[in-house]
Amino acid sequence: MGSGYARCFETNVTRVVDGDTVDVSGGLRIRLVLVDAPELSEIGGPEAKTYLESLCLNASALIDEDDLQVGDDPYGRVLAVVYCAGTMQTPR
Repeated sequence: MGSGYARCFETNVTRVVDGDTVDVSGGLRIRLVLVDAPELSEIGGPEAKTYLESLCLNASALIDEDDLQVGDDPYGRVLAVVYCAGTMQTPR
């Protein structure tokens, strides 16, 4: 369990890494909580990335860091719920 204060901020999505990870302005990498997309090398992986790009790439996003997992994951990503165009990004 994390400690400290969870961040909540609005920023722009600058890159979609895969179906459950985005880069945002300021150099942060965000791992979407509640989403477990296939890896790009797996079936459905490229489609998951394309879908997330259609919703979030170059769009304004509200990043709401997971209150129970404050801080970066082992890969240096912020764990957060992401809202693009006012819609929470969840599995399809």
